[in-house]
Amino acid sequence: MDKTYAGMSYEEVVEKYSDYITRMCVVWTQNEEAAKDCFQNTFIKLYKSSKTFNDSEHLKAWLLRVARNECNDYHRTFWNKNVSIGLDREKLERVKNDSANKIQFDSDTENLVKALRKLSLKHREVLVLYYYQEYSTKEISDILQLSVNTVKSRLQRGREKLAKIIKKQV
Repeated sequence: MDKTYAGMSYEEVVEKYSDYITRMCVVWTQNEEAAKDCFQNTFIKLYKSSKTFNDSEHLKAWLLRVARNECNDYHRTFWNKNVSIGLDREKLERVKNDSANKIQFDSDTENLVKALRKLSLKHREVLVLYYYQEYSTKEISDILQLSVNTVKSRLQRGREKLAKIIKKQV
């Protein structure tokens, strides 16, 4: 009998969460090729895992945590500590917003993406999880394995830094 993950086959899990994990890997790595590697490693770990998931939210949180750890490993490598390879607009447009549409940038969105890229990873990830993925501070604390107060603090500081960056751009 084939293994299931929260009542879904492996193929169904990949289908359901591939866009979500891809987007998060792109946000965390800021490099399309590295994001692909982290994405692939995340789903390989799921395939090899013997973990039992209570429900789809538990599975989604686990995938997100594994993807984040993969992206952190990417940032720890010598090459990536010493060489900065960012995403340009053309590559960002290739990341799917949903299965049918590509991300469309207006000037405000473009400025926001540029400003977010200037933030440190710890501030960028909580802002994306809170505003883009619409997780609560409690859920973010569970995913990132931080205290709720640390998440709130990073959100506040991230907002402040983002506002300063945007003001400089205008």
